[in-house]
Amino acid sequence: MINRLVFTRRMLSNILCVLTFSLPMLRYYNLFSTGLGLETIITLLMLAICIVMLCLSGGRSHTVYTVVRRSQVWFGVMIFWLLLITFIYEVFTEINIGHPEAQHTIISLIMILIRAIVIGFLLGGDFDYRDIYKIYSFLTGSIIVLYLVQWLMVLVGIRMSFKLPFMPFNSAYAYLNSMTHFGMEPDPTALFSERAHLAEYILPYIAVCLFGKGLVKKHPVFKAVVVTAVIFTTVSGTGIVIVLIEWVLFFIGLGQKKSKYRIFYFLMGICALLLVYFVIRQVPAIDDMLNRLFIDTSGDEYSSTKADYRIYRGFDLYALLPTYAQIFGIGYNHMWLFSSIHNIVSEYDSSTLAYEFFSTVFQIAIYSGVIGLACAAMHIYNLFKAKSALAKALIIIMSAVWFSSAMFLTNSHIVFVMLIVSAIYYDNQPAEAHR
Repeated sequence: MINRLVFTRRMLSNILCVLTFSLPMLRYYNLFSTGLGLETIITLLMLAICIVMLCLSGGRSHTVYTVVRRSQVWFGVMIFWLLLITFIYEVFTEINIGHPEAQHTIISLIMILIRAIVIGFLLGGDFDYRDIYKIYSFLTGSIIVLYLVQWLMVLVGIRMSFKLPFMPFNSAYAYLNSMTHFGMEPDPTALFSERAHLAEYILPYIAVCLFGKGLVKKHPVFKAVVVTAVIFTTVSGTGIVIVLIEWVLFFIGLGQKKSKYRIFYFLMGICALLLVYFVIRQVPAIDDMLNRLFIDTSGDEYSSTKADYRIYRGFDLYALLPTYAQIFGIGYNHMWLFSSIHNIVSEYDSSTLAYEFFSTVFQIAIYSGVIGLACAAMHIYNLFKAKSALAKALIIIMSAVWFSSAMFLTNSHIVFVMLIVSAIYYDNQPAEAHR
């Protein structure tokens, strides 16, 4: 009976893992001609699996690590506060779903609640972590191989669509319908709509290679170099900056045994990174991207930096909020209505981009205020205290993404949490437990 329970738990964990790691590539589609988004269907399946696994564990979390339990509690408090402040605005003000100009719906609120439950479950550690990295490594390797094949096809003049057959794009990604060659237009993106999405997906694998003890069996550093080169070809500003952060962590000896040659390796590593940096700056596309990352040097008054909309705009809008809103927040996806009522305008606003797009840090700050930020900081801090070099590296990567991309309670958020908690369990359990 016990063996059957263990087998069932491992099987469900692996299904949950496959769904988690596949969702970033499947979120663009509807299920055949049903009009139902795959993202919604898969997220509901993930919730159902979490509920079943929770029932198998007796209805309560069995995490054995205090830091993980505390992180789970702080995450729960953060979500509770976000929902509470959202509910207060929805019920007692005109900033609500019923407003004709509202940019959020009851469905969007339900979906973030479901994702929050899934993340909270994963933070409980009530899943079998043993095969997680094997599945992620396989999918990442497959994506990279496909990406390289696409580049070979481009070199010989072949372009074709890599859109999944019989799966129409959902309304959230209607613009993809104009892509004749999805995945290769204008440049290869594997099974993603943008190269930046591809870069974000494979970024954690470099950390797995460099800091995961025994997780990558053969030539881990070489594989990390290959993935680094792939990310450079995506010309993703966030991707390139985070890759450099990962290698700096490696060269300063994160998680490595102390050695009298550490300073030598550090100096050589930094020199190598500087050399790589100057080399890639010779590539026009990368040089142009880096020039526009934080400071616009074009001299064009209509030009902007990548950080304008991703970082500066969130900070500017938060600074313009009334004091009470800075402290308590304004509720999920309420900024458009709040700004309309209170006449808040940022110099970084853009009519061509989604109004409610903020980097994760400013999503939390604007929607749940200082209270939400404090809870998020404690949630991350407790995970960081765990004895796992890989978990620390993944947390640093995730935090960097939080400053540049909107991934709060998204599929990418779930991916990172699963990898981080798995790393903590993997590095703090005896070797025989990994079998």
